[in-house]
Amino acid sequence: NKDLLTSERRSNLSMNASELESLNRIVTKISNTTDYNKTQFTNDEYNLLSDKLLQWPADKLFPILDIARALIKHPNAANYYCHYYQNGIKAIHVIVDIGIKKSRNFPPNQIMAMRFIQNMFHWKFFWPGLYECFSEILDAIQPIVEDRQNSNNSGKELQPLT
Repeated sequence: NKDLLTSERRSNLSMNASELESLNRIVTKISNTTDYNKTQFTNDEYNLLSDKLLQWPADKLFPILDIARALIKHPNAANYYCHYYQNGIKAIHVIVDIGIKKSRNFPPNQIMAMRFIQNMFHWKFFWPGLYECFSEILDAIQPIVEDRQNSNNSGKELQPLT
């Protein structure tokens, strides 16, 4: 956040004090799994993530993708994304675009984006959206698999995402 604040062309992506508090509330809610069914997220918290934080440059994006990955397993957040993001289809498009395609030189971002998609399988109501986006997801990860196969690790099996 400090790096973004000092950057003239990226300062609009830095968080103010209120947004930092919102981010802390999000992290607290997803960390407290014993109260999962009782906690709710506000529209401002969802908007902070989708409208600002997921727009961060790829080299700063990893912790945001990690929060999104954990958030999608929260029952109320999952319901929100299912309802407002066309059965998760819009969320898949965003994560594939930002976390995989635009993070080409940042493998940790790509892995975290794939973990987000993996976590969507936890909820049956996302399955139709995942099925609909199946080709897009495979097309996005194909270069990653090919790069891995052509790297110095050739001959070794690909490591699982978990």
